[in-house]
Amino acid sequence: MKKCEKCGKPLTEFESTFHREAASPSNISGKCWTCSKAENTFDKARIDKPNHFVEIFTCILGVALMILFIIPGIPYLDEPATTPELKIYSSFIVAAYILIGCIISFVVLSRRKPKKDLLRHPLDPPESRYHTSYGLDKTQYVSKERYDGAIVTEKVTYSGTQTTDQWNWDGSPSNVFERVGNAYASIFVFFMRIIVYLLAGLSFIVWVLPYVVVVIARDGAAGKYRAKIPRELRRAYKKSRAQTNKAPLTYRDKVGFLVSRSNPARVAPTPKRDSFLDSFSGEKATPDARYPFFYTYKNGSSFMIIDYHKIPSSDYGVSFVLVKEAKGDIVKKIVIGDEYAEIDSDQWQTEWKEAGATAQTLANMRWYEDKFNSILSGTQKKKEIVG
Repeated sequence: MKKCEKCGKPLTEFESTFHREAASPSNISGKCWTCSKAENTFDKARIDKPNHFVEIFTCILGVALMILFIIPGIPYLDEPATTPELKIYSSFIVAAYILIGCIISFVVLSRRKPKKDLLRHPLDPPESRYHTSYGLDKTQYVSKERYDGAIVTEKVTYSGTQTTDQWNWDGSPSNVFERVGNAYASIFVFFMRIIVYLLAGLSFIVWVLPYVVVVIARDGAAGKYRAKIPRELRRAYKKSRAQTNKAPLTYRDKVGFLVSRSNPARVAPTPKRDSFLDSFSGEKATPDARYPFFYTYKNGSSFMIIDYHKIPSSDYGVSFVLVKEAKGDIVKKIVIGDEYAEIDSDQWQTEWKEAGATAQTLANMRWYEDKFNSILSGTQKKKEIVG
C-alpha cells in the first residue's frame, strides 16, 4: 500500500490514478490530494461541474414562456369589463406562472450540494462516543420568593463543563411506534419541500434575474481558474474521476459500526435445547459467536463495515469494508474518508494489516463472509443491520 510521503495517509484509487494519468513529477506523485496542493487548485476550477448552463437555460426558458403566454392577452388589457373568456385566460396565466416557477425552482434547488464543511459534517467519527469540554464558570443572580413571601436574591454559579454525544446516531426503528413516527416525519418533510418550491415558484420573477447574474459571475471566476490548469491535467482529472468511484459510506454508517462494537453483548444467548436428550447425546448447547459489523445497501451494492479506526491527530479514519456489487464476488476494500484506497486484492491481508486492521478482524474473516452471504440471501439485504 502506497502512502503519502508527507502525512502518511494511504493514497486513494483516484489519487494514484491521477498521478499516473498526469505523469506527475517525483515531488508530487508520492503525495495525497491535499499535501500536493491539488485540492486547492481543482476545487476552485470546478472541473466536475464547471457551469450552471442547465440552470441558466431553464431560467431563461421560463421567463420566455411567461412572456409568450401573456402576449395574446395584451390587446385585452384596456377592456372595461372582464369577460368570461378573459377570466379563464387570466386563471390559466396564473396557474402557468406558478407551475413554471415551481419547476425552475426545483431545478435550481436540486443542484448538487456544495462541498461539506468537514468541521461541522465530518466523514469519520471519533471512536470515543462522549466528549467533555471544560469552559468558564458562569455566575447568575436569581431572585426567588421564599415560603414566607420575602423576595431574596441568590448568587448561583453554573459550571461550564459540558458532555456531548459525538456520534449523534439514530438507529433503525425498532418498534411500530418509531416506524409510524418516521413515516409521519417523512410525510411532513415532503410537504415542507412542496411549500418551499411553491414559495420559490411564486417569487420566481423576483429572484430569477439576480440568480442568473450571480451564477454567471461565479462561472466566470471558475473559468479563469480552469484556464490556469493545463489541458492535460484537466483531462487526467476527468479520466481518473471517471475510472474510480467514491465510497457511499457516510458518517452515520461508520457510527453504526461503532454502536455495534460498543455493544457489550457480543455473544449470543445459549440456544435453548432439551436437557434430557442432551444427556444421552453428550452434546452441549454452545452460544453462537457474534462479532461487530454494520451492514447497509446503497446504490445497488451491499456494504459491510467490519472494522474501523480514526487516525490520531488526523482528520481521516480508515474503514475496512466487504463490498458486493450487483454482479461479482465479495470484494475486500479499505475506505479512506469517502474514497477507496488503492490496494492489491491478491495481497489484501497484508494491505489490511498495514492499514491497521485488528488481528481479531482478520481471524474472523470467514465468519464475516458467511454472515454477509446469509444477509444477501435473506429478506433484509436492502436494510440497515447493526451486528
